[in-house]
Amino acid sequence: MKNKEYIIRELERDIEYLSKVINKMQRRAGAKSKKAIAELRYRKEQVKKKLIEIRDAHDDLIEEDPIEEIKESLKDIWKNLKKSFDKFMDEL
Repeated sequence: MKNKEYIIRELERDIEYLSKVINKMQRRAGAKSKKAIAELRYRKEQVKKKLIEIRDAHDDLIEEDPIEEIKESLKDIWKNLKKSFDKFMDEL
């Protein structure tokens, strides 16, 4: 069981981090990066929705850990992004 306030702080940090990553990627985005940016935006919206759900919850302790679920999905995006980047570098 996790403390509600702790999870809220973690999710707020994740949203802030995703915003920074998206902004940096947009400045340097090529055609292949646009899909990754769209996926990151989608994940950011999911994190925001989860944050709202947790804030609205009446319990002070949360049984499930939404942070781990979100981080796992972000790992998948990073893997796909790295594969695209490696492929791009091989083409050069």
